[in-house]
Amino acid sequence: MKRKLSILALIVMLLTSVLCLPASAAVNKTGLPITDEVVTLTVLFPRKASHGDFDQMWYMDELEARTNIRLDFKLADASGFTEKKNLAFASDDYTDIMFNSLSTSDIAALGAQGILVDLKPYLEEYAPNIVHLLNTVSDTAWMTVTSPDGAIYALPTFNTVERDQIQDTRIFINKQWLDNLGLAVPTTLTELYDVLTAFRDQDANGNGDPTDEIPLVGRSAQAVNRLVLCALGYTRDREDFIDGEYIYVPTTDAYREYLTYMNKLYTEGLLDKDYFTQTTEQYNAKLVDMRAGICMNPQATMPSPEQYEQYIFIPALKNEKTGERIWPREASFGAGFGTLLAVTNKCQNVEAAVRLADYLTTVEGTILTRCGNEYGTLEHDGGYERYEEDGVVKYRLHNNGFSNYGAYRYSISPMDIIHTFSPEINAIIVANDPQNQFLTDQTYASGNLEVMREEIPNIILSAEDSDRLAFLVDLNSYVDQMDAKFITGMLEINDETWASFQQDLQALRVDELIRIKQAAYTNALRMMNKE
Repeated sequence: MKRKLSILALIVMLLTSVLCLPASAAVNKTGLPITDEVVTLTVLFPRKASHGDFDQMWYMDELEARTNIRLDFKLADASGFTEKKNLAFASDDYTDIMFNSLSTSDIAALGAQGILVDLKPYLEEYAPNIVHLLNTVSDTAWMTVTSPDGAIYALPTFNTVERDQIQDTRIFINKQWLDNLGLAVPTTLTELYDVLTAFRDQDANGNGDPTDEIPLVGRSAQAVNRLVLCALGYTRDREDFIDGEYIYVPTTDAYREYLTYMNKLYTEGLLDKDYFTQTTEQYNAKLVDMRAGICMNPQATMPSPEQYEQYIFIPALKNEKTGERIWPREASFGAGFGTLLAVTNKCQNVEAAVRLADYLTTVEGTILTRCGNEYGTLEHDGGYERYEEDGVVKYRLHNNGFSNYGAYRYSISPMDIIHTFSPEINAIIVANDPQNQFLTDQTYASGNLEVMREEIPNIILSAEDSDRLAFLVDLNSYVDQMDAKFITGMLEINDETWASFQQDLQALRVDELIRIKQAAYTNALRMMNKE
């Protein structure tokens, strides 16, 4: 009898053990909470110095209260996170989900190994908001998230703020200098040259010293050269993608025209002589001293409206051969992996994780993550407050005790996780910032939103293709060196030197690059339409 009881007790213990294993909780396909019972998802996450105490974050409790999902963060210092991440996957000690710090090569490799779950079969049923965003934010959104094998191993962050389609490529011209000299905004490369020459020779700032103006200020790492490149038919100085064709721009005749034009500007003192050598600090000092005729985003450097409002966003120049105007529509706009959500094969409830991703990309979910809690008085340390003025909804930001609103938000939220940066979120975060409004107005006034062409799409390459393209670093480094030599005049641009340059590109395997990238993009297009 005693033996029978012992066996019975053992059976009960085994059943209890089985019942206590992490189970897949029932997931509500719509509405909140996401699950009827609390589900905990573990997250390996890079902790920044600006982050607050994760154990005390308002966000954790608020997210759980709304969704019934608790995030259990396994933190590693951001500076050493790559090593921590690699060790976690190598030792089979990784978490249920990942929010960021997975590169596209990580996604391809971990997906091929079966470590990341293919989320594509779950999207229609559990992530309708994400499906809608992928269908609407850009023509290449599905291509961006689909791996070469057709799977979707990570869900992206979205941006639907129209202005941001060209946020990183805004080039400004000093309208005050144009007015001082009675000049119009240039519309072609010929007119641009004439304006820059006038800036150099005619005391454009009116201070009596005709030598202190720098007509075109920039750094080679910036996109200020796109003003010239776009007028010659290309949106980038290395890789471009036109009508389904991958192009390595330095192999084109237009690139020779670009180098010739830039060399003319440099040798005639129209392009900053420090273009290839100056530091960010040196560049910024020239902008603050109001010495720049044309430059990138002066508003980021000039704190005074009296300064930065002298500059207007210069419209895309007209191609003098075709009459076409183009401006790069950033490939990162719409959907990108700056922050993401990936689910590993450790996760016991993939459906809940996908529904969480869907919620976090809604306006409500993004406000929770990126804006913090809403307050109506100044009695609290931080938050945002809605109010109406003449029938228009506006916002006030409260960050008492913090250096700025960003510092406040990092104290209460992980911040760097999947979201949708939408007009509603933008309105809260900038809270009627006059500089932001000026930039917005300039973006629309330039007309560049109407002539955008998609930059080369950010697609996920297979692990094999990524390995095969290791030589691209040397190829681009060589082109960087030759750019400096051609533009500064260290090397004359003629038929002989151009032919030698092209031969060197061949030796550095440019044709192999073109074949690999073209095949990858063709496959990505096929996968995107394979339904």
